[in-house]
Amino acid sequence: MVTAVYQCRTLTDDAARLACFDKAAADLEQAQNARTLSFGDEDAFPRFEGAELKSKIEAVSANQAGRYVITLADGTRWLQTEWTKFIFDPKAGDSIVIRKGLTGNYRASSRGTAFQVRQIG
Repeated sequence: MVTAVYQCRTLTDDAARLACFDKAAADLEQAQNARTLSFGDEDAFPRFEGAELKSKIEAVSANQAGRYVITLADGTRWLQTEWTKFIFDPKAGDSIVIRKGLTGNYRASSRGTAFQVRQIG
């Protein structure tokens, strides 16, 4: 969706470029109001679609909001989406299991703590 804005910049005709930006802005506003706004290409990485993923943690970092970003051995990245009090913070080398819930969300479990996650890469 955001890439549509970038594509508008490539148009050389002023009227066409303005119409493109107007449409892209309206689409962005509609997505923001519907809370479906996404940045970048949604198909830029393969999404995990299975019921359960068992892996090792390759790296752990924190985003600006202080939530964990966990990179697995297969290169996928997962963002902690709920505040959780961790018994032991996850760290590189730990085992992790990610399971798909009934409503399509994912729960990760590592070092005795379960927490909600979503794939971001």
